[in-house]
Amino acid sequence: LTYLSIMPPSFTLAYDEGTVSHDSPSSSNAPIIYVNEQRYVVPTLTPNVTLLSFLREHCRLTGSKLGCGEGGCGACTVMLSNVDVVTGKVRHRSVNACLMLACAAHGCHVT
Repeated sequence: LTYLSIMPPSFTLAYDEGTVSHDSPSSSNAPIIYVNEQRYVVPTLTPNVTLLSFLREHCRLTGSKLGCGEGGCGACTVMLSNVDVVTGKVRHRSVNACLMLACAAHGCHVT
């Protein structure tokens, strides 16, 4: 797996039942999401959590809102960045965080 050149510090922030704590990168096989250059481990026990819920409830970032809950209004839009494995270039795209599961953003940077 190739990550962006703006890798965050070598520590991992992991949350367990709504709390944020430092954790060792090797202690979990859970998907990893980078949010504003901070590394978060998404617990495998909550596969139904949307990216919007993860950002608002666990990262405490309330800029993205739940508007219609169907992806039509754009209130929940965030930018997802990752490296295209074929071309090796960074790919940026907008996604509706209310529709996307947090686990689907594994290895991506969210801004």
